[in-house]
Amino acid sequence: MARSEHPGPTLLIIAGIHGNEPAGVAAVRCFLDTFSEQESDFIGEIVALCGNIGASLAGRRYLDHDLNRRWSCERVMGLALAGPSDRDREDDEQLALSREIDDAMARARGPVYFLDLHTTSAAGYPFSMIADHPEQREFALQFELPILLGLLEQVDGVLLEYLRRRGCICLGIEAGQHERSQSIEHHLAALRIAVVAAGLLPADSTPELLKTSLETLNRARGELPRLMRVENRHGIRPDDQFRMEPGFANIEMIEKGQLLARDRKGEIRARETGILFMPLYQGLGDDGFFTGRALTIDIE
Repeated sequence: MARSEHPGPTLLIIAGIHGNEPAGVAAVRCFLDTFSEQESDFIGEIVALCGNIGASLAGRRYLDHDLNRRWSCERVMGLALAGPSDRDREDDEQLALSREIDDAMARARGPVYFLDLHTTSAAGYPFSMIADHPEQREFALQFELPILLGLLEQVDGVLLEYLRRRGCICLGIEAGQHERSQSIEHHLAALRIAVVAAGLLPADSTPELLKTSLETLNRARGELPRLMRVENRHGIRPDDQFRMEPGFANIEMIEKGQLLARDRKGEIRARETGILFMPLYQGLGDDGFFTGRALTIDIE
């Protein structure tokens, strides 16, 4: 945590809500090690939290259930009222995390910005995720990353949407593949941009570092469209025997009829030409893949 004596925005950062995604945790540690709260232009507060400590120590996505699928005000209040014997390990993590979030929001002396740091099981590109609201877009546009719309509408109970509904400006960042060193670099670049984009530091306080960070993310996105929309989710269950065809990136153009995966019922082929998002190449999870398309509207 870093807190200025001068009031300003709060930047809330959560990494490792999926325990097999260590890049975000490593990037936050590096960022905080090099960030000086004595910077004369620094205002507000930075709060960084590890989302799922138990799963992170085990190197698993989760232990009992996915911690990023059960966020609602009703559920969080229910956990606070439940006894220890009625909670599983992720319930305990969620209760502790929600209390830290509540404390940070209660201390806030300005708007609260939230960064949710993730990586993917497939190799590929860094990109960002937002709910499609003007204030969310305005923040996301400052990161030089492809912006993915519609994903939060396809998946229930995610922390990003829970905090957006509580009034935060929220941005999810998928920085690349889980274990790649480049994923740490991408997250670190995003963190350095975020303190400026959220207004905790002026852009001219570290101009060269900001320029380098923006160039890092712009270069990593390659030729991807700047704005894309998720339109379909292929959900799976443990008994489906689901397996992706090998070799897909986390964002990849696909053709109608292309073989994407197999399960116990047989082949799963693309229903239409478009874009494949986040194919599942790990043991845990119920999102087999997502599909959608590029958007060509002016986003500037």
